[in-house]
Amino acid sequence: QLRVINSLKTVGRGITSAQFEKLGADRIIHRLYKQGNHYLAYEIGNYLNLNTEAIYVDWAITKIREDYVSKEEELAHAITRKVMHAKSVSFTKMAIEAYNQGRNDLALRLLENEKSLTKKVPLLLDMGKFDLALDCSIRSGDTNLSYLVIMEMQKTITEEEFFELISQRAIAKDLFLTYTRQADEPLFKKGLRVLGLKHQGAIEAVRMAYGSRSINMRVDALNIANKLFIENEDGLYSKATEDQLKLLKVQEKLVSNTRNTQKMDKSLSQLIYEAYKEGNAAVAHGLEK
Repeated sequence: QLRVINSLKTVGRGITSAQFEKLGADRIIHRLYKQGNHYLAYEIGNYLNLNTEAIYVDWAITKIREDYVSKEEELAHAITRKVMHAKSVSFTKMAIEAYNQGRNDLALRLLENEKSLTKKVPLLLDMGKFDLALDCSIRSGDTNLSYLVIMEMQKTITEEEFFELISQRAIAKDLFLTYTRQADEPLFKKGLRVLGLKHQGAIEAVRMAYGSRSINMRVDALNIANKLFIENEDGLYSKATEDQLKLLKVQEKLVSNTRNTQKMDKSLSQLIYEAYKEGNAAVAHGLEK
């Protein structure tokens, strides 16, 4: 304690032991660096084994506010070199100050050193750096954060810019489609078309087909799906869709003859079984062919 009190005298901050006890080391250090005495604040904090992160950050912010002589690259390098060895220092706080001072290039250079991806994203969004924000959110593995970025992009940039950014990132495409499938079906369908996702578009057409009770609508939707499967060279899916179209024709005929609409949702084997059970062997034999 005595050593700290003596060191304070070198900057005109002489205090007694009683005053030191009353103020506490943290408050004394805070006052020191807020008055520009960063080095002494650090020396005392380090001597007392206290967290010195706030001292580094305040020093960097002071440099950002006052140093307009150095080039952005040089200033970023000087700050990084000085504070890099501090384990938990927040480069985002420094970058926010640089951005608020209109020094965007400096802000981006400082953000490159931020270890926390989630801390970077809000500032990158504020700066309009949507590509970087999207990449950071994806690398963070936080899907909620990625959804936030995607929704912010939708509100802020043009549709063309939005789909261009999404199209270049597979995870972003999947997240976009998952969200819009549930929340915005027209946008979901548009996304499938614009992004050229023919296979996914075909699957969606199949889903729509069997969500309808109308045979005609099912036929139309399955024809669309089959066309997309063929264009995407999905032979197996195309064959399965063609089989479903053939089955629909059989179902349509049976519904017309029996007035039983439940037959629309029966498989071929179920229809054959029911025909035998109902004593319609001829119908069963026809279905087997």
